[in-house]
Amino acid sequence: MVYTRYPQLFPRLGMLFIFYFQFLNSNAQYYNLGQDPASLKWRQIKTEHFDLIYPADFEEHAQKLVNVFNYVYEAGTHTLEDKPLRVPVIIHNRDIVPNAFSVWAPRRIELYTCPPQNIYSQDWLEQLAIHEYRHIVQMDMVNHGFTRGLTWLLGEQATAAVTGLFIPMWFMEGDAVCTETALSHAGRGRIPSFEMEIRAQVMQKGLFSYDKAVFGSYMDFVPDQYVFGYQMVATTRKKFGYKAWTTAFDIVARKPYTITPLNMGLKKATGMNKTQLYKRTFLELDSLWKTQAGLINPTPVSILPNLNPVRYLKYKYPHYVNDSLIIAERTSLDDISRFVLVDHKGNEKVLVTPGYFSSEVFSINTGTGFNPSAGNKPGAFTADNISLSKGIMAWTEREADPRWQNRSFSVIKLYDFATGKIKSLTRHTRLFAPALSPDANSLIAVKVTENNVSSIVSIDINTGIEIKTFLTSVADLYLNPAWSYDGTKIVYGLLNQQGKSFWILD
Repeated sequence: MVYTRYPQLFPRLGMLFIFYFQFLNSNAQYYNLGQDPASLKWRQIKTEHFDLIYPADFEEHAQKLVNVFNYVYEAGTHTLEDKPLRVPVIIHNRDIVPNAFSVWAPRRIELYTCPPQNIYSQDWLEQLAIHEYRHIVQMDMVNHGFTRGLTWLLGEQATAAVTGLFIPMWFMEGDAVCTETALSHAGRGRIPSFEMEIRAQVMQKGLFSYDKAVFGSYMDFVPDQYVFGYQMVATTRKKFGYKAWTTAFDIVARKPYTITPLNMGLKKATGMNKTQLYKRTFLELDSLWKTQAGLINPTPVSILPNLNPVRYLKYKYPHYVNDSLIIAERTSLDDISRFVLVDHKGNEKVLVTPGYFSSEVFSINTGTGFNPSAGNKPGAFTADNISLSKGIMAWTEREADPRWQNRSFSVIKLYDFATGKIKSLTRHTRLFAPALSPDANSLIAVKVTENNVSSIVSIDINTGIEIKTFLTSVADLYLNPAWSYDGTKIVYGLLNQQGKSFWILD
């Protein structure tokens, strides 16, 4: 009866089945950064230049962020002389990794709002707005002339392709760092530690080749595109004015078919191609840095004898166990992060191999979604210090949500030296910078909620339950709390609109 009455039903169902699964992996968006929890309620604020799309519980910060973006639209477009059309800004507040992306195809900004503990004296949302909108301006600069004509045939992918092919990442990030520094009272360009590694490399090892400085090396540690690019962009601006870069961008946009349009633009503006500009920039910086170094009387140091002087190693957050033993986090070019015990002769023993730390890097466009390979690398910031007391060590790790890519947690891990075992003290929490009490019966940590309410809380070392909330604020961000030696006071950093300060809580 069925076959007689509906002779075409099953063939059609079969074709529908094949068609559905054939396109199961097709994407509506060229860059897909993941999904937020389905339970979120979304709101939108439309202005002349921005569409801010955000979770409903982020309302207070969203209202502030709109004003910040309106300021950035006026000030952040000046030195590239370009005014982009309205751009969507999507807010994600369920992920604990501080990050942001400016992407094309479709054109938008995506912000991850949880602030890092190692932030400099700059409000995190303001930092994201300034830095990421500058990327939109950069890409919009390319979207002119011949490249704009390509978009009529290929869509927004044409602009993304020309940008990726001809505008080096060091310019994209270096120019954004210049902008964040110029438009704020902070910015990475003002931080000595930001240029520390490239200064050491240039002064001790000399200039690498341009290709090595840009693409990295398996033999030597090479600073990243933020550090390298900032020096290139800032020095060129100082010597030739900001219009040198607008000239270069204009030729890239109008003549991408010339194969080396950026070099053509730089030749026109500075008389040098990018390799020549690189050599001139860092030879000048080398001279300035050596002059500075000659005016300093460094504190005497003693080097541990057995540490390999050839292999690149980086040690962070050293803690004394006694007068001859140190515990530190170690990274290298050929190994992941590990916690090691180092004696007075430089001999090492691996104690713990942690997972992915809660936070690693500021705003970096490494691809789609969370990229483990981008974290825990030499030179990366680790946002949370390790804490050590009475044979217990504490740190935080990122716990990913099994379903939603844009939701994750920061959990506290403990290592017991007596048993050699690792314990997860908390689950599904947003806790950072744990500090064990002197008696190791409890710890304090910074708690940051989804709507960026910051608190300092105490946690029971056995159960992981919050015992007490010492401080809480919507306007202030608490940073890296620590105990006094007698356990009667808490010292902590505080960041707000007045900048950074240190406080003592009795």
